[in-house]
Amino acid sequence: MKKLISLIIAVMMVLSLMPSPLLAFAQPSLRLECESFGSAGSSIIAKTGGMRGTVRVSARSSDESIASARVNGDRVIVEAVSGALGIAKITVTAKDESGTVLTSTRDVPVGYTAFYFNGDSVTVIASADSKYEVVGRQVGDEIDHELAVSTD
Repeated sequence: MKKLISLIIAVMMVLSLMPSPLLAFAQPSLRLECESFGSAGSSIIAKTGGMRGTVRVSARSSDESIASARVNGDRVIVEAVSGALGIAKITVTAKDESGTVLTSTRDVPVGYTAFYFNGDSVTVIASADSKYEVVGRQVGDEIDHELAVSTD
């Protein structure tokens, strides 16, 4: 009896180390990354993961009078309407061959001065008639992270 129990435990231990076919597939995901942006529009990369087969990506704007959206490969091209002012919600949908559908939304400001923060940096996209000043300070850490100013 002890040998049988030892054998069962040994088999269970070996099986616990083997990859499970249920874990072989990652959870489906859709992530939107802003590749470029400006007052005339944006380029957003639609990154999918864990989806099966061919993935079809589509995009639409919440307000075509502010900006339109179209797909080119894995990129969503958002084009601002000249003279428009507002925020268009761009909805990106990815559908794979198994029928899995994922949706994600990104706000795209048009005609406003926009500030995009990324870690220790900030990018300012100015509209034609705005004035702004960007000041940053990290208290207690000024020596290691000096504020760099760029007017590009």
